[in-house]
Amino acid sequence: MILDVVLIACWLTTTVAIAAAALFWLEPQLRQLQTMQARQEKAISLLQGVLEGMSQEMLRFNTRDAQVQQELTLLRERQQRIDLAAPGPRPYSHAIRLVRGGARVEDLVAACGLTHVEAELIASIHQGATSAAIDENAQTGRKAKVFR
Repeated sequence: MILDVVLIACWLTTTVAIAAAALFWLEPQLRQLQTMQARQEKAISLLQGVLEGMSQEMLRFNTRDAQVQQELTLLRERQQRIDLAAPGPRPYSHAIRLVRGGARVEDLVAACGLTHVEAELIASIHQGATSAAIDENAQTGRKAKVFR
């Protein structure tokens, strides 16, 4: 029985010694893990602040983007109204080419969007110039030069 008590005492002493050695060995690692945990918690807190700031900026950006889109839509509508109201340049050069090709006044009105008066003026100026050049060249025997 005394032997049993001695064995139990030895076993307990050995167990306590092993536990003390493990605790002595693990304590620096535990402190290192606690330090790492504190750094990670600080980094997480910092990242949460950055994320919050980015969320606020994104909200402001989306609001401003919506305003800009509305302004752009209004400007496009306004430009379209201006374009429709303002007379644009008439396609006179195209009408002149058509007249030189033998088009009639009605053709110019339909093809170029000219008024009847504009089409008559272009036709009278450029048909006459082309006819006069052809007549002059026929009288002199030269080939007609028609500029297109």
